[in-house]
Amino acid sequence: MKNYEFTFSIKGFGVFFAVMLPNILWIAYPPANDILTTNLSDYSILNYTMFTSQWIMLTLLMILSRKAETEIDTASNTDTFYIVCCTVSLLGYYIFWVLYYMAITSSIVFMGMAIFPSVFFIMFSLLEKNYIALFPAIIYAILNIGITYSNLP
Repeated sequence: MKNYEFTFSIKGFGVFFAVMLPNILWIAYPPANDILTTNLSDYSILNYTMFTSQWIMLTLLMILSRKAETEIDTASNTDTFYIVCCTVSLLGYYIFWVLYYMAITSSIVFMGMAIFPSVFFIMFSLLEKNYIALFPAIIYAILNIGITYSNLP
């Protein structure tokens, strides 16, 4: 914990908002044939663990940051890779939401809606070197993808 500090991260908040935006729209304007409401596990402990890990991860991304390095920060190839992965996964996530609202409810759409935000959170945690948030991000990803896969139409 000595390499971290508690401070509000505008980037972390931006990540939260970027991923939650389609969910907010979904709550306000659900599609006519909304089958996402049934995307839960039969085991409540899995649902609880998934939602808890998601909120812990999001909270850590918003309030926990790595302390500034003493060296001059320069964008490395690794950072560029993470940025590209974040961008592609967020755009993919939005595309699958659009497909869902177009009443395309295939297994590929549902898996895309589970995989892309999971990859986004993991890559953003790595980009920000927020390894504490990475642990709940991985738990969330495994459960989100697994539960979605178990509920495929």
